[in-house]
Amino acid sequence: MWALPYRYILTRHNISRQVWWLCKGFYTFLFLKILFIWPIAGDISAYRAFAFTSFFSQFIYAPLFIAQIEANVFFAVFAILLILGILLRINVFISILIFWFSISVTRYSLPIVNGSDLVLAQFLFLSIFFSYNGGNSRQRSSLHSVVTNAAFILARIQLLLIYIFSGYDKLISAEWRSGAAIYSISQLKFFNNPYFHVELGEEISKVIGWSVILFELSFPLLVWFRPLRITMLILGVAFHLAIAIVIGLIDFAPVMVICYALFLPTPGSPTEDVNFYPSDDS
Repeated sequence: MWALPYRYILTRHNISRQVWWLCKGFYTFLFLKILFIWPIAGDISAYRAFAFTSFFSQFIYAPLFIAQIEANVFFAVFAILLILGILLRINVFISILIFWFSISVTRYSLPIVNGSDLVLAQFLFLSIFFSYNGGNSRQRSSLHSVVTNAAFILARIQLLLIYIFSGYDKLISAEWRSGAAIYSISQLKFFNNPYFHVELGEEISKVIGWSVILFELSFPLLVWFRPLRITMLILGVAFHLAIAIVIGLIDFAPVMVICYALFLPTPGSPTEDVNFYPSDDS
């Protein structure tokens, strides 16, 4: 039962392209989000100011000590870190700092946080292990490969579980099976895109509802088949773009689409190693 994942973890894979797109995509998205949050940081703090409530919170959200002194400095430091993450080679030090600042920003901006922030935090944590680097030259070659492979497959599983749980919740919901949930969503005033609105009937709402259920439950299975992978990824992009345009949840869509980098086709031989770092012999 465990032979396949065990063999995958111990085998060297050339997944550098997937890791590059995933990490750089998240860092770019975070940078743009910081530019959005930065101007309203004062309003967020005035509405619900952050306060350390325990020693644990002082450690987990330590970067917010900067924000309590001067919010502009905090956001400026994070923006610089993200620029370095975008421009420089992926490395564990910058990955840790970006994850640390990211969860601190999420805690600071709690009044406007949504599910995309939690999903992003999970993948940013796993990205730390994509850039793991330790041991001597020979140890690093094998250990780095094992750690990276384990984190990579966990990230894939995490992405697929999001769809499985979401699809299952909809499948057992009478409102989703009847189309009532889609019809209700189309009538929402708060989440609807003010520039885009569609009136849906009962039948089309039912068709859309079942289409969403089937997509979310089939994606975790069909994406593993190479002939179907690109098709499923394209459908996924269209699915999340539709959510962003119709409902207006514009930050959740890019997070999920960036995660699709985990399933990009792998170039070269399957025995090639991940090549983030130059050899010590070069």
